[in-house]
Amino acid sequence: VHLRVAHTPGHTPEHLTFFVSDLERGEDPVGALTGDFVFVGDVGRPDLLELAAGAKGTMEGSARELFRSLGKLKAEPDHLQIWPGHGAGSACGKSLGSMPQSTLGYEKLFNWAFGDMSEKEFVAKVLEDQPVPPRYFAVMKRVNRIGAERAISPEPVYVGTEELESALETGAPVIDTRPAAKFAAGHAPGTLNIPLGKSFLNWSGALVPEDRDFYIITEAESDDAVKLMLADLSKVGLERVSGVFQADVLHEWKSRHGDLATVAQLDAPRLNELAGRNGVQIVDVRSPEEWSRGHLPGAIHIPLARLPDRIGELDASAHIVLHCQGGGRSSIATSFLQSRGLTKVSNLAGGFDAWVARGFKIDAGKSAPTPGGRKSARSSSGRKPAPSAGRRRKS
Repeated sequence: VHLRVAHTPGHTPEHLTFFVSDLERGEDPVGALTGDFVFVGDVGRPDLLELAAGAKGTMEGSARELFRSLGKLKAEPDHLQIWPGHGAGSACGKSLGSMPQSTLGYEKLFNWAFGDMSEKEFVAKVLEDQPVPPRYFAVMKRVNRIGAERAISPEPVYVGTEELESALETGAPVIDTRPAAKFAAGHAPGTLNIPLGKSFLNWSGALVPEDRDFYIITEAESDDAVKLMLADLSKVGLERVSGVFQADVLHEWKSRHGDLATVAQLDAPRLNELAGRNGVQIVDVRSPEEWSRGHLPGAIHIPLARLPDRIGELDASAHIVLHCQGGGRSSIATSFLQSRGLTKVSNLAGGFDAWVARGFKIDAGKSAPTPGGRKSARSSSGRKPAPSAGRRRKS
């Protein structure tokens, strides 16, 4: 096997792509390890150096470098296999495909970045509607440079009800990793629900401060599963796990404190009745791209990753209804607001998809109303959803 190293700047100034050849069969490369350069259906975003790492004025220059790197890649043979570093769900791009690999020829046909466009057009398009970078991107940059603060403990530290009571009394973050439906049906008040799944690290890194001790509630049945979860958390800078609770701690909590807290769920018809009334605030926690394809009239747009920084924009006295595309992210957002002491919060069951399926009105466009500028659903544009409004489902 032979590796040819190519400098492919754009996502970062130092980015490298490795072309792999099987010399027993020929010198031409069979595939390319593209990392964060080319994905299935997308390319690496060039704005993170500025938005996440604070390098001012670099995103447009990085986008131009990315355009030139793509130009060089186009000269490679179409049979070249593309082996990217990320897939669907990553915040390193805006439309990553779910397939783990592709070919250059296929990407030339179906990846927007290989379309016929000028450098200026490419720069505008690649910087448009990128998802909000999670806070942990900056943390990872620092950790990769100077090293982790401390090693992960070889054995999880399991703790009990007294520690849960103490953690919640002192305001320490407690992440409940159970599925959203179980959390909604009953949880310890003040805990944050981030279900263990493909987006667990993404939302943990966005919502849990890396400089604080925190705790985990888990249904994992083996030490190995818990160790893997803790090791994964360390990869996004969350190293300060003070203790792990088994999920049955909630039974003891209930016996001591009475009923568990729940998450209120609203269906689309009920929200349609409430929309536009005084004292009701609708919050859309989807990405900018999803918002621009259509949104509920009068909704406030606060992407989930920005909720910790923008929670002060919400009306604590209002009934706050959160939604995303399918209900997953808004379930996390609802639990986050509850963990911060907001009590009149509900989740839109089924999210924007359920709203569209009912044929209720939506607004289109990129501008988001301010918290004080809500509009009534009955005085909206009346525009029906575009055919693609709910096509690419996200949870």
